[in-house]
Amino acid sequence: MSELIDRIEAYREEYATDSPAEVDVLAFDAARVDEVYADLGDWATAIEERQLHERVRRKAARSTASSHT
Repeated sequence: MSELIDRIEAYREEYATDSPAEVDVLAFDAARVDEVYADLGDWATAIEERQLHERVRRKAARSTASSHT
């Protein structure tokens, strides 16, 4: 999970925004467009994976809490 968080934070810093959807690809040099699109795809995937991990963790915590009551 910490690897996902680190990747997401690195992309936030590199692109100076909180979301890949906020990045204007056309603002980059044409030679970097493919690289930027690849980064944005990886960034979006990392966010989705983090959200899935968080859902699983919350579900497990609820399940554990309800089994103790």
